[in-house]
Amino acid sequence: MRIPEGPGSGVDPSIAARRAEEARRAAEAARQAELARQAALAQQAQQAQQSQQRFRSSFDAAAPQPKAPRLDANTPAASNLLTENTRDGQENCLDVAAEWLDLASPEIRGRSELVFLKDNRPDTEGQSGHVVIRQGSKVYDPTTKKSYDSMEAFQKEQPHYQPVGSIPGGQAKKILDAPPGSPERARAIEKAKVSPELQAMMVADPGRPESGSADPVKHATDLKNAANELRETANALAGEAQRVPSPPNKEAAKEAAAKAEEAEKAANVAASQAGLEPPFPRLLNLKSATQATDDYKQLKKLPPEGQVHRMKELLQQHAQDPDYTAQLVDLARKEGDNGLLQRLGEKLFSYQHQAGSYRGTEAERRLLVDALKTAREAGTFSDVDLNSYRNTGVASSSPWSDIAEQLNVQKTDRTDKAGDLVGDVKGATQEYEDAAAAAKKKDEELFKQLSSLGNTLTEEQKKAYIKAFQEHPDYKKAYEKKAQAAEKLAQTLQKDPEALKNALASGTGNVADIRKALNLLADSPKGLTAAEVANEILKDPASPAARALTGGDPNFVKDLAAKAMEKSAAEYLAGAEDPKDAFAKFVEGMDKFKPLLDAAGGYDQAKFAASQFENAVEFDKYSDLQKYALQWEAKSPLFKSIAVVGLMFAGASAAESARNAGEEGVPALESYGKALKDIASASKGGLDLTAQLTATLTGAGRDAAATGTKAAKFASFAGRLSPVLGLAASTTSLVLRVKSARDDPDAGKYISIIGDTLGVLGGSLELAGPAALVGAVISGAGAVISAGGELVTNYLDTKEQQQQKREFLEKAGIKDKALREALVLTGSKQAKLLTDELGLSAEQLQTLATKAPLLVVGAEAGPFADMTQFTRMLKDHGLKGDAAYKALDALVSNAKDPVTALSTLVATAQQEGHHVKQKENWGHLLDRAREKAPAEERASIDAFRKALGY
Repeated sequence: MRIPEGPGSGVDPSIAARRAEEARRAAEAARQAELARQAALAQQAQQAQQSQQRFRSSFDAAAPQPKAPRLDANTPAASNLLTENTRDGQENCLDVAAEWLDLASPEIRGRSELVFLKDNRPDTEGQSGHVVIRQGSKVYDPTTKKSYDSMEAFQKEQPHYQPVGSIPGGQAKKILDAPPGSPERARAIEKAKVSPELQAMMVADPGRPESGSADPVKHATDLKNAANELRETANALAGEAQRVPSPPNKEAAKEAAAKAEEAEKAANVAASQAGLEPPFPRLLNLKSATQATDDYKQLKKLPPEGQVHRMKELLQQHAQDPDYTAQLVDLARKEGDNGLLQRLGEKLFSYQHQAGSYRGTEAERRLLVDALKTAREAGTFSDVDLNSYRNTGVASSSPWSDIAEQLNVQKTDRTDKAGDLVGDVKGATQEYEDAAAAAKKKDEELFKQLSSLGNTLTEEQKKAYIKAFQEHPDYKKAYEKKAQAAEKLAQTLQKDPEALKNALASGTGNVADIRKALNLLADSPKGLTAAEVANEILKDPASPAARALTGGDPNFVKDLAAKAMEKSAAEYLAGAEDPKDAFAKFVEGMDKFKPLLDAAGGYDQAKFAASQFENAVEFDKYSDLQKYALQWEAKSPLFKSIAVVGLMFAGASAAESARNAGEEGVPALESYGKALKDIASASKGGLDLTAQLTATLTGAGRDAAATGTKAAKFASFAGRLSPVLGLAASTTSLVLRVKSARDDPDAGKYISIIGDTLGVLGGSLELAGPAALVGAVISGAGAVISAGGELVTNYLDTKEQQQQKREFLEKAGIKDKALREALVLTGSKQAKLLTDELGLSAEQLQTLATKAPLLVVGAEAGPFADMTQFTRMLKDHGLKGDAAYKALDALVSNAKDPVTALSTLVATAQQEGHHVKQKENWGHLLDRAREKAPAEERASIDAFRKALGY
């Protein structure tokens, strides 16, 4: 159910219905008149063409055939650029090209052109032709969805086609958007200066199939997918109009929204004709829906029998308001089995054998059937809801079986096997949830531990720390349990496909349980299994199981398909030698998931999205990615996943260059890293894009580590994708810090994403290979730790965790016990001041802390409340890095008690430093600190003063 935001119309339902009927009749009359006018124009054009023996051409609806298309009495009248109707349901290559122009952004249209080709085969000249898209030297055939590096490459495959001329993409769209045969269309052609030869080229649609011969389900699916594409385009243009509110942008957004709405209505009609539920439930009138909600709340205060009676009364009172009815049915439906709606059906349709009649009158039964029919059309009541009610008892004798017959709903009786399977699925799901939560907790613990240490450890020590953590029995056990639980859940969902389908079709609760299981499995090492299970169910989109899986929650299948694309891409990358070959195989591999992609919004849309990134592996699509990032919120989950895949393949290609070319290949990796930073910094969508890339790569690393062939799989990941993960994690972390992540409502999501990467990055270090790749991984780990130090606040170790940190630090090479104790109590803020603000290296910090361990202890446990003003004093004297280290070393090395000497300086600076505006005033502050210090510590303060230049 969809309720619009904003006030309701307040229009009387009968008046609204009458106006709607009048509008429908007017629109139908206009449509019939337009069709008649187009036919007359087309006939005139054909007669003129025949009498003058001018060049003729038809545009093929598919790839060229060896023989010319048959032009007989069943072929519709030909049309040209003036009369071609791209919305008449008869599709040829010009229609497909027009659709491509509709879906393309203004920027892509601006660098595209329609190229018209004539057919030079014997006996076909003047009878057939074709249209393709050209961008620079590259050619894309929207009919076959194939791309070519040049027109020569296209002609090598299709030698019978010869270019005749071209029209810029923007002008072609204006021509085809204008009503066919209208003065507006003629003016657009004239303004575009289309050559007479192109104007004369004719297009003959293949015509509609005979009535009843078309597959209504396929037709409905095609219209749904087309509507999804148009809606995505409309959303993108709306976002652009909001970002740059110019009149052209607003007009383009308005026009696109109208086209999308028109397409959604057509898809709903086709779905109804095919016996499917509407893919785009209409928006309910807010006033009606609100009234129904208020009435329902009052109704629920009554006793059970009173609720049933009142529900019947409300349906009667509002029988002429379909939106009220749809909302009320939806609210009652959500009570589930044995809820209000089911009880009402049983009361009215229970048959009294002794009396020989139903309990409800014929009028009451008709009232309920009509209400359910209305709710079905609005998308608030489904066939699986009805079968769920039937199956709460003995389905064959259930009163809801009579209702199913009245609504012409296919009845599905739940089998015992289905019931048993759902129980097993729920058990395996709970087991996996528990195991995944335990493993997640371990990842969070690693993230918090390393974040609290800040940059006090060297890169080698960090690597050793992560390794020690991962080899701890508790960590290994948690991840082994998660992998085992994922395997069990996958096997449970696969063990009886027919029982699974029956479970989906026969119970609303079953649908929720199975969706939850598939969602969880999709994020696990067995993610592709989830996609395969759903794909098998969706092979027959009209089946009750498929309709149950896709109904009610349009985002479920979209998200599942998106995850499938990301998992599939990672699999291809891990197994291929060349990322470019892997990308080609990934695109080909989409065919395997065609049913799932169609259900998610379009196999063709997925192919189109992939074509937008086909050159990403050659580093020339970053500008497009920046543009898509600006429109990120408007993009579908499927498009987003393929954008992430394109960025992933680009990174793998850059890493491959660095691996194969050594130092010469490093610029490619650096270029990729810069592109990521540019994308993430440009917009919120860009940050989302790099965060999603980080999450996808982290999942791929986890999957590789969890598989049976662990060593080989993880080595492949580490060599090819961990450098990309390092750059993505680094970018996400650094941009988060710049954007003040604590104030970002999505900060928790980002923290979770970057925190998960540490284990994968740490495990990859030994296998990443050349220095350039290892460097990318290290920088990523460092950035995650650094960002974590800022984002993870008030983290206090338990005694058990502190003992683990001592163990891991010792294995990381920290042999000095006092230093280990100090590092266990390190405060991330303190470490950040010393490493980030003063530029001390981990080695320098550890050397100082060996002499004065409390230097690195956080304010919660140490003697230094706040070192902010103290570090500012050093920076004001131009001391950073080595110079800052020498000054601090002079202080602690000459002190009898380094803690006392430091405490005196830090406390004085914190108390008085905020008054210091000029550098020389720090000298006066140091004089006062010297006076406060014990006599035995004044020599150390003098040494510090000298290092500062006094």
